[in-house]
Amino acid sequence: MLNAGTGTGCATEPGGSDGPATFGWVAPQGGNCSAPISAGFLHGSAATAVSFSCQQDLQNARRNQTPIVVPVYVSQSAGSGAPTYTLQGFAEFVVTGFNMPDSDGDGAFASDWLNPANDCPDTETCLNGFFVHGVIPFTGSLGSTNLGVFVINLTG
Repeated sequence: MLNAGTGTGCATEPGGSDGPATFGWVAPQGGNCSAPISAGFLHGSAATAVSFSCQQDLQNARRNQTPIVVPVYVSQSAGSGAPTYTLQGFAEFVVTGFNMPDSDGDGAFASDWLNPANDCPDTETCLNGFFVHGVIPFTGSLGSTNLGVFVINLTG
């Protein structure tokens, strides 16, 4: 659920790690729902609405119950608006439902298939789901803490 800055933060992480009131979408690149990561940092977007491509990816992931890879950050800095996240690692997340603003103002909503009682009211922004262990089809190193996602490299 969107953190409006009223919570006490993540008990397992240092102060400021949860970044209250800095919810935003990662700046998508090339019309798809992805963004480059540079030296363990991810640059956010000042926008609070989900892009069309990210909305499509969320709908497909929810419908097919396919995990998506999400960055997990250990700290953030807002600077002059758009946050920059220092990454701790990556984890796989199964989307079960969502309610969030979109770019055309209609809102993007999908009821939680696992438990419809978890649906957000119209005025709330949320992404429902659960984390799983998984394998990322990727060549190289994630360069961060292992949070249950692994890279497999071909040899020989």
